[in-house]
Amino acid sequence: MRYLTALLFLLATTVASASTTISYQGQLQDDSGPVNGSVDMSFTLIDAETGGSQVGSTIHLTGVNVVNGLFRVDLDFGEQAYGSGLWLAIEVEGDPLLPRQAITGAPFAISMAEDDPDPPSCDTPEDDCGDYCNAMQLGCTGEFSSHQECLDACACYPNDGQPGDTSGDTLQCRQTWLQKGFDGDVSPEVACTNAAPASPECID
Repeated sequence: MRYLTALLFLLATTVASASTTISYQGQLQDDSGPVNGSVDMSFTLIDAETGGSQVGSTIHLTGVNVVNGLFRVDLDFGEQAYGSGLWLAIEVEGDPLLPRQAITGAPFAISMAEDDPDPPSCDTPEDDCGDYCNAMQLGCTGEFSSHQECLDACACYPNDGQPGDTSGDTLQCRQTWLQKGFDGDVSPEVACTNAAPASPECID
Protein backbone atom coordinates (compact mmCIF):
# COMPACT_ATOMS: atom_id res chain seq x y z
CA MET A 1 0.00 0.00 0.00
CA ARG A 2 1.31 3.44 -0.89
CA TYR A 3 1.34 5.98 1.91
CA LEU A 4 1.60 9.74 1.56
CA THR A 5 2.11 12.24 4.34
CA ALA A 6 1.78 16.00 4.69
CA LEU A 7 3.77 17.67 7.45
CA LEU A 8 1.67 19.60 9.90
CA PHE A 9 4.00 20.47 12.75
CA LEU A 10 7.21 19.59 14.46
CA LEU A 11 6.26 20.50 17.96
CA ALA A 12 8.76 21.66 20.56
CA THR A 13 8.43 20.54 24.15
CA THR A 14 9.15 23.17 26.80
CA VAL A 15 12.57 24.50 25.88
CA ALA A 16 13.32 25.67 29.41
CA SER A 17 13.38 22.06 30.58
CA ALA A 18 15.96 21.16 27.88
CA SER A 19 14.00 17.98 27.17
CA THR A 20 15.32 15.93 24.27
CA THR A 21 11.81 14.88 23.28
CA ILE A 22 10.04 16.38 20.30
CA SER A 23 6.50 15.68 19.19
CA TYR A 24 5.74 15.04 15.55
CA GLN A 25 2.23 15.55 14.25
CA GLY A 26 1.40 14.61 10.69
CA GLN A 27 -1.32 13.56 8.31
CA LEU A 28 -1.17 10.12 6.76
CA GLN A 29 -2.98 9.19 3.56
CA ASP A 30 -2.99 6.20 1.27
CA ASP A 31 -4.28 5.92 -2.31
CA SER A 32 -7.88 6.03 -1.12
CA GLY A 33 -7.61 9.00 1.24
CA PRO A 34 -6.98 9.64 4.98
CA VAL A 35 -5.93 6.56 6.93
CA ASN A 36 -7.87 5.28 9.94
CA GLY A 37 -6.64 2.58 12.30
CA SER A 38 -3.23 1.66 13.65
CA VAL A 39 0.05 1.41 11.75
CA ASP A 40 3.65 0.57 12.52
CA MET A 41 6.07 3.45 11.95
CA SER A 42 9.80 4.06 12.19
CA PHE A 43 11.65 7.37 12.49
CA THR A 44 15.30 8.01 11.67
CA LEU A 45 17.41 11.18 11.68
CA ILE A 46 19.57 11.68 8.57
CA ASP A 47 22.16 14.40 7.98
CA ALA A 48 21.00 15.14 4.41
CA GLU A 49 17.72 15.60 2.57
CA THR A 50 18.66 12.76 0.20
CA GLY A 51 21.29 10.10 0.77
CA GLY A 52 23.37 11.03 3.79
CA SER A 53 24.19 9.15 7.00
CA GLN A 54 22.02 8.14 9.93
CA VAL A 55 22.37 10.11 13.17
CA GLY A 56 21.48 8.27 16.36
CA SER A 57 19.22 5.22 16.53
CA THR A 58 16.02 4.46 14.63
CA ILE A 59 12.84 4.70 16.71
CA HIS A 60 10.31 1.94 15.96
CA LEU A 61 6.71 2.44 17.07
CA THR A 62 4.01 -0.19 16.74
CA GLY A 63 0.29 0.43 16.69
CA VAL A 64 0.39 4.19 16.13
CA ASN A 65 -3.22 5.39 16.26
CA VAL A 66 -4.36 7.29 13.17
CA VAL A 67 -7.75 9.04 13.10
CA ASN A 68 -8.94 10.70 9.89
CA GLY A 69 -5.32 10.65 8.77
CA LEU A 70 -3.99 12.49 11.82
CA PHE A 71 -1.38 11.06 14.16
CA ARG A 72 0.99 12.34 16.81
CA VAL A 73 4.07 10.66 18.25
CA ASP A 74 6.73 11.63 20.79
CA LEU A 75 10.31 11.02 19.64
CA ASP A 76 13.50 11.09 21.69
CA PHE A 77 16.73 10.59 19.75
CA GLY A 78 18.94 11.77 22.62
CA GLU A 79 21.08 14.90 22.89
CA GLN A 80 23.75 13.65 20.45
CA ALA A 81 21.25 13.78 17.61
CA TYR A 82 20.27 17.43 17.97
CA GLY A 83 21.51 20.25 15.81
CA SER A 84 20.93 21.95 12.49
CA GLY A 85 21.04 20.24 9.10
CA LEU A 86 19.01 17.17 10.06
CA TRP A 87 16.06 15.51 8.33
CA LEU A 88 13.49 13.10 9.67
CA ALA A 89 13.03 9.95 7.58
CA ILE A 90 9.74 8.13 8.18
CA GLU A 91 8.58 4.67 7.19
CA VAL A 92 5.02 3.35 7.52
CA GLU A 93 4.63 -0.41 7.40
CA GLY A 94 8.06 -0.49 5.76
CA ASP A 95 7.16 2.07 3.07
CA PRO A 96 9.33 5.24 3.08
CA LEU A 97 7.56 8.60 3.05
CA LEU A 98 9.14 11.22 0.83
CA PRO A 99 10.39 13.86 1.00
CA ARG A 100 12.17 13.77 4.35
CA GLN A 101 11.10 16.44 6.82
CA ALA A 102 13.63 19.08 7.86
CA ILE A 103 14.12 19.38 11.63
CA THR A 104 13.63 23.04 12.57
CA GLY A 105 11.96 22.93 16.00
CA ALA A 106 12.94 21.60 19.40
CA PRO A 107 16.38 20.11 18.61
CA PHE A 108 17.88 23.47 17.66
CA ALA A 109 16.22 25.14 20.61
CA ILE A 110 17.55 22.53 23.01
CA SER A 111 21.09 23.03 21.73
CA MET A 112 20.69 26.77 22.17
CA ALA A 113 19.38 26.31 25.73
CA GLU A 114 22.28 24.08 26.72
CA ASP A 115 25.03 26.14 25.09
CA ASP A 116 23.83 29.59 26.14
CA PRO A 117 25.79 30.70 29.23
CA ASP A 118 23.27 33.47 29.86
CA PRO A 119 19.77 31.95 29.63
CA PRO A 120 16.82 34.33 29.29
CA SER A 121 15.41 35.87 32.43
CA CYS A 122 11.89 34.60 31.61
CA ASP A 123 10.16 37.70 32.95
CA THR A 124 7.99 38.78 30.01
CA PRO A 125 4.63 39.65 31.62
CA GLU A 126 1.75 37.24 31.18
CA ASP A 127 -0.45 40.08 29.93
CA ASP A 128 1.91 40.56 26.98
CA CYS A 129 1.84 36.83 26.19
CA GLY A 130 -1.93 36.32 26.36
CA ASP A 131 -2.76 37.41 22.80
CA TYR A 132 0.22 35.47 21.41
CA CYS A 133 -0.83 32.26 23.17
CA ASN A 134 -4.48 32.64 22.17
CA ALA A 135 -3.40 33.05 18.55
CA MET A 136 -1.02 30.08 18.77
CA GLN A 137 -3.79 27.83 20.08
CA LEU A 138 -6.12 29.03 17.34
CA GLY A 139 -3.77 28.94 14.36
CA CYS A 140 -1.05 26.46 15.37
CA THR A 141 -3.00 23.71 17.09
CA GLY A 142 -0.73 21.34 19.00
CA GLU A 143 2.33 23.59 19.17
CA PHE A 144 1.80 23.70 22.93
CA SER A 145 0.02 21.08 25.01
CA SER A 146 -1.72 23.74 27.09
CA HIS A 147 -2.23 27.48 27.36
CA GLN A 148 -0.03 27.54 30.45
CA GLU A 149 2.81 25.79 28.61
CA CYS A 150 2.64 28.53 25.98
CA LEU A 151 2.68 31.24 28.66
CA ASP A 152 5.72 29.63 30.28
CA ALA A 153 7.58 29.56 26.97
CA CYS A 154 6.52 33.10 26.06
CA ALA A 155 7.79 34.41 29.40
CA CYS A 156 11.31 33.57 28.18
CA TYR A 157 11.00 35.56 24.94
CA PRO A 158 12.75 38.95 25.09
CA ASN A 159 10.11 41.66 24.98
CA ASP A 160 12.11 44.50 23.47
CA GLY A 161 11.17 44.17 19.79
CA GLN A 162 8.97 46.37 17.65
CA PRO A 163 5.61 45.54 16.02
CA GLY A 164 6.26 44.25 12.49
CA ASP A 165 9.72 42.85 13.24
CA THR A 166 10.47 39.73 11.17
CA SER A 167 13.83 39.00 12.79
CA GLY A 168 15.32 39.23 16.24
CA ASP A 169 14.68 36.81 19.10
CA THR A 170 11.67 38.63 20.54
CA LEU A 171 8.00 38.12 21.27
CA GLN A 172 7.19 40.80 18.71
CA CYS A 173 8.95 38.91 15.91
CA ARG A 174 6.93 35.76 16.64
CA GLN A 175 3.72 37.79 16.77
CA THR A 176 4.53 39.23 13.34
CA TRP A 177 4.91 35.77 11.81
CA LEU A 178 1.63 34.68 13.37
CA GLN A 179 -0.10 37.68 11.85
CA LYS A 180 1.45 36.92 8.45
CA GLY A 181 -0.16 33.50 8.64
CA PHE A 182 -3.57 34.86 9.55
CA ASP A 183 -3.31 37.45 6.75
CA GLY A 184 -2.38 34.78 4.21
CA ASP A 185 1.01 36.34 3.46
CA VAL A 186 2.75 33.04 4.26
CA SER A 187 1.57 29.45 4.60
CA PRO A 188 0.34 28.18 7.99
CA GLU A 189 3.40 25.92 8.21
CA VAL A 190 5.79 28.84 7.71
CA ALA A 191 3.85 31.04 10.12
CA CYS A 192 3.73 28.42 12.90
CA THR A 193 7.38 27.42 12.46
CA ASN A 194 8.50 31.03 12.80
CA ALA A 195 6.11 31.82 15.65
CA ALA A 196 7.35 28.88 17.73
CA PRO A 197 9.98 29.04 20.50
CA ALA A 198 12.72 27.83 18.14
CA SER A 199 11.74 30.21 15.32
CA PRO A 200 14.45 30.02 12.62
CA GLU A 201 13.68 33.56 11.46
CA CYS A 202 13.51 35.20 14.89
CA ILE A 203 16.50 33.52 16.51
CA ASP A 204 19.60 35.37 15.36
